[in-house]
Amino acid sequence: FIIYTRLVSTILTLAFPFLRLPLLASIDYIVFTSFRVFALPAQQALMMTLVSGRRRATASGTNQTARLLPSALSTLLSGFLLSVSVIFPFALAFVTIMTNLYLYYRFFWNVPEARERKKISARIGSEG
Repeated sequence: FIIYTRLVSTILTLAFPFLRLPLLASIDYIVFTSFRVFALPAQQALMMTLVSGRRRATASGTNQTARLLPSALSTLLSGFLLSVSVIFPFALAFVTIMTNLYLYYRFFWNVPEARERKKISARIGSEG
């Protein structure tokens, strides 16, 4: 679930600079933003399952910092990156997020807690 929603978001990130109509760019941005944050509750739940009770606050804080710090830095760097090329910041974001997806798949796809969550999600999906 986490990988799939982020993959959709990543593709929409790369599509954004090629959309010349403001309406399409707006729709892309809204859908991209939704998919980007759609998996956060599942990610947080998995993280809380994997981390001991004593370390959860630290893990949650570290995770939030890792998520928000690049956003803050991108604001600082956006003018320079856009002066290089309009496509460059989006391509850089695409590569970064794809790397994140690969690392997530590599390290978390088959942990027992994730497998259990996938079974629960599949069961709930088939009942609905």
